[in-house]
Amino acid sequence: MVRAWVKYLNLHELIYEPGSLSGSMAGERQMVILPDGHQTCINPASRDLTLAVMQKVAEEHLPLAVNDCSLQSKLLQMRGRRRSLSPFTREPYEKLVGDETLESFCLYRDERDYHFCHPDAFPEMRTRFPNYKVVKIVREAPLALKGKYKWIACEDY
Repeated sequence: MVRAWVKYLNLHELIYEPGSLSGSMAGERQMVILPDGHQTCINPASRDLTLAVMQKVAEEHLPLAVNDCSLQSKLLQMRGRRRSLSPFTREPYEKLVGDETLESFCLYRDERDYHFCHPDAFPEMRTRFPNYKVVKIVREAPLALKGKYKWIACEDY
């Protein structure tokens, strides 16, 4: 590859995506369920092949830039993206928890009398509104500045 003037390698796992051309390819399959619930299959040997290529490039000091595009790397990248965008995508009353979710509380009496609050302010708000019902609200931190709200939980507290 170096003699053919290749400068960059993007190494991916072989993914057998249902409904795509790869879905009918031959090969060993391992089911993977992504955090959003999407199910797909990967070829478990393809990850080892990627790591072997990366090791050879490093050992032989080959002039190739290698980008590890494994499913694991992509998931870590998505977590980092959610975290880095959260100052711009979260509401003032939300708190980033665990790199991927935004949490808040809502104290309410009825559909017209309610107050959202940041988890750090919850003890004070609970004192100010002792007779209000409380729900904890959790949503997925968006991957884009104008990303849609994806609610994960709304539970009595």
